[in-house]
Amino acid sequence: MNQGKGKTGGPCPSPPQLGMPGVTTLIVRNIPSRYSAEKLLQEWNPDCNMDLIHAPYDFEERRFCGHVFVNFTHPEYAVMFRDRWHGQKIGRASCRERV
Repeated sequence: MNQGKGKTGGPCPSPPQLGMPGVTTLIVRNIPSRYSAEKLLQEWNPDCNMDLIHAPYDFEERRFCGHVFVNFTHPEYAVMFRDRWHGQKIGRASCRERV
């Protein structure tokens, strides 16, 4: 692994990998810009495993930015979500994007 120098001059720590203890937040990319967090909740049908969905909004373009941050209550739920949705298309989107 290629490690650079951190701000203190020491090696940069490796980024956390999904499945490591404590990793509960995912960035989900390739979300159609016309989708909202509410539409994603309908699509993903969460069962209280998610405790936060943040969908950044571009006020100039007046639409979502195409990615969301999803936080899960336990790391196992993040892994299960990734296994279920990685590479899948969002079915209700007019332009079906792979997430």
